[in-house]
Formats: sequence, structure tokens, C-alpha cells
Amino acid sequence: MDREKLKYLVKLIDDESEEVRNNVLFELYHYGPNLEIDLLEFSGSLSKSNRKLLEPIINSNRKNWLRDQWIKKDAIKDDFQKLEYCLNLISKFQLGLTVSFEVTSMLDKLAMDFRNYYPYGNEVDLSVYLFQQLGIEGASKDYYNPMNSNAVYAIRKRKGLPITLALIYILVGKRCGFHIEGCNFPGHFLARIKIDNELVLVDCFNGGRLIYKSNIAEFAEDMYDSVMFLIEQEANINLIIKRVLANLINAYSKSKQPENAELFQEFLLV
Repeated sequence: MDREKLKYLVKLIDDESEEVRNNVLFELYHYGPNLEIDLLEFSGSLSKSNRKLLEPIINSNRKNWLRDQWIKKDAIKDDFQKLEYCLNLISKFQLGLTVSFEVTSMLDKLAMDFRNYYPYGNEVDLSVYLFQQLGIEGASKDYYNPMNSNAVYAIRKRKGLPITLALIYILVGKRCGFHIEGCNFPGHFLARIKIDNELVLVDCFNGGRLIYKSNIAEFAEDMYDSVMFLIEQEANINLIIKRVLANLINAYSKSKQPENAELFQEFLLV
């Protein structure tokens, strides 16, 4: 639809005629994904009731926008860029297409601030910086809030799911030249680093706690071999994305937002 036409449609959203109102809503439904962005110009003149009428249209457009953008991830060859692309999409879907905060710019700033604070810092220093000095922590009180899978929200609110925090750690570390991997530990995603050639797990949800092999033996007991097998397998990017999607499906289901749960289920199946 022509953007010029939008300003006239906005004026007719609450027209006295039901037929006119229905026609306007029909036109807006077919405006396309840019509706939310283009409506920003008229946000000051929209009443509360008008916003309520527009809400389902914007939500529907946002879902269509996400579907169109999500399939483009497969053309991205670099794994870290693909992961970051998906995190950006999730953030925009949840926070809105007009929100200026971007995962990429926020990760850039974290990396720059860390390097200014620790010019010669290593992976452990980065963990301390993020999860102790900045106080980014596990969202233990509202664990099943869908926003806890949102990297922008996690950085701004200083809380998130284990995998969300681990991915922030991994992607900031990548910018600093560190080799940090994901560990697909059941029920509690971890990061993996090496200290003096020894594999060490980082529990980003719990203050960046370091877990050495000796610690693993203490809590794994007779499951030690099985646990070590899982820990020694690197979590590839596609597996990580699927785990993020599974968390979103679960969170939206528990928060009684079945349409959003179904949307992310679509992505999990492709």
C-alpha cells in the first residue's frame, strides 16, 4: 500500500460508520510488515481505543515479518553471524520493529567496555566482568518469561536464561578474539573454555561459576562417563538455535500465548 494513503486510513479507524471502520481495518491488515514502522509517524495522534484496534493487525504483521526474515538465515555462512542474526530477529519480534536497540550494537559496546577495563583480559576475566561486575544473572524468579530468551532484554535488564547469557558471553568473547563454545548440557546450557589446555565449563546463569573436571566428578557420580560425553561435544550453531526456539515455545505455552508458541514451532520444524 502507498504510504501516503496511510494518513487518511488512520483518521478513519474510529469512523462512525461500521462499514467504513471494517474497510479501514481490512486495508490495514493488507498494508504489509512496514505498517508498524510507518505508523510511528502518527503514534501521537492515536487514541487508546485506536491502538487496541491496531494491536492484532500489528501482531499479525510482525509474525509475517519474522517468517519472511527467518528463512534468510540459511543463506548466512558464518555460524556466529547466523546466530546473532536470529537473536536480533527474536529481539525485534518481541520488543517491536520500531525499537532502536539491536543485539549487535549492544554486544559491540560490551566488548569495547570490557577491553577498556581489561586490556589484557582473558575468558575468565570476561566472565567476571559480565556476570559479577555488571551483575548479569540468571532469571530465577520469572524463569518462564518469554523475554528471558531475548538478548537485548537480558543485557538491559541484567537477567536471562542460561542459554541467553551463555550466548552473550560467547558472542562478546568472539569480538575479543576468545574461543568460547556452547555446551548443550541437559536442562542447563553452559559455556566451555580452556584454561591451561583443560576443559572448563562456565555457568553463566550462576555468576560465571567455573566447573572443572574434578567438580564434575563430584556431582555426576556413577553418570560421570555419560556426563563427560555430553560435555565434550561442542554444541553447533543449528543445535543452539533449536534450543533457543524450544525455550521460546515452552515459555509462550506456559504464559498462555499459544499463537506465538505455534509460530516458533514452525521454525523448529524446518
